[in-house]
Amino acid sequence: MLRINRLKVLPLPARYVALVIVAVLTMSVALNGLFALRTYMAYSGAVNDAVPRIERLMGYAENERKLRQANQDAARQLSQWAYVSDADAGQVGAQLQQELRAYAQAASLTVTGSQIIQEQAPGDDALIELTVELKITGQPDGLERFFDALRVHRPILSITELSVAQQRLTLARRRTQQPGGGPEMLTVSMRVVALKVLS
Repeated sequence: MLRINRLKVLPLPARYVALVIVAVLTMSVALNGLFALRTYMAYSGAVNDAVPRIERLMGYAENERKLRQANQDAARQLSQWAYVSDADAGQVGAQLQQELRAYAQAASLTVTGSQIIQEQAPGDDALIELTVELKITGQPDGLERFFDALRVHRPILSITELSVAQQRLTLARRRTQQPGGGPEMLTVSMRVVALKVLS
């Protein structure tokens, strides 16, 4: 009541100025309140949307050790079936070719030719087929040792083509060979395939 009486004491132009100031302050407070309410509602929605993500991340953090172990197990199992290294496919193919030559040499076989072929694995964009065309000669027991080495190789190798022929003896070798025959020599052509995961 006292303030209203003070307002009445003021001259008329001052009253208008005072009323305009009060109206502007009231509008300013109301607009700031609406802005604050709108901002609160927007951030409240964002927080509500973020809560499931945060809970999921907290679940990952709680299970990090289990997830890392599962990832290592998956990588270990994959390495049984395909090369998983970050090396270029050409380098991995050359390494495979050297390993096959070493297996043949260890089995007393002679490598007469080898070639690497890289192809996209059919039906899979994440794998490359590394094929080594190999031609070797030797005795049957050496071939058996060579195939045993391929069987235990990891990652697993598959032989997609295999051709075995008895090597023909030259006239000079036939004369020097003992009458009971001797160990027969075989020539084997094969395609050995391994898979490589694309980096």
